[in-house]
Amino acid sequence: MTYMTMRKLCEFTGWDFKKSSDDRANGADFIDSVKEGRLICDGDDCAAGFAYTHERKMGMPVRVAGRLAKRLRRAMREHPTADQLTIVTLQNGLTFVQPTADLDLSTGFNSGSYVVCATMFDVRNLRQQVRDAVDAEPVVIGGGDEA
Repeated sequence: MTYMTMRKLCEFTGWDFKKSSDDRANGADFIDSVKEGRLICDGDDCAAGFAYTHERKMGMPVRVAGRLAKRLRRAMREHPTADQLTIVTLQNGLTFVQPTADLDLSTGFNSGSYVVCATMFDVRNLRQQVRDAVDAEPVVIGGGDEA
């Protein structure tokens, strides 16, 4: 498992590091691993970061993009083998996340209510973006790697 600092996550995803603290305080709090007072991000945190920054670039407000990223990150933890996850919002206000392969939205009706919105995230591509960013990082000799 790859772990990184918040600064490195911001560098990989294009999230402005100086704004990230304010964003997290205003709803983009999808990273919750803290060690010695510092955020420690794993690959799936970074994948959720890629989703978050994409939504922000598309004009979504911090609070809404943060809520989506938080739901996505929680679902990635609950369904670690899912290639795609879909966030579904129903007319009755219920919002849930399921692996896309397990959903049938063809009727427009689910869990006793009409579907208002369904947003699918391709988790395997988000994880690949993380792997590509990590692989592109230069190796630092003496940076803790063993020979």
